[in-house]
Amino acid sequence: MSRSKLFDRIQKKVLRNSLKAFRVKDVRNILTKSPSFLSKHCEGNPGNYTPYFKKIDTGLYSLNTT
Repeated sequence: MSRSKLFDRIQKKVLRNSLKAFRVKDVRNILTKSPSFLSKHCEGNPGNYTPYFKKIDTGLYSLNTT
């Protein structure tokens, strides 16, 4: 399974800025064509998509390191 290029871009930005948690607005420039990417790829998503993120609170995410 290959990782998403979109996830790779988000991960680089989050790590570069040392963000432990982030919101859509923090990566908005990356999500211009896929605004639902974070929610679609968080743990427990109903579509069984790859869980790249953990949802901490409403609109607040972290990278899924597990």
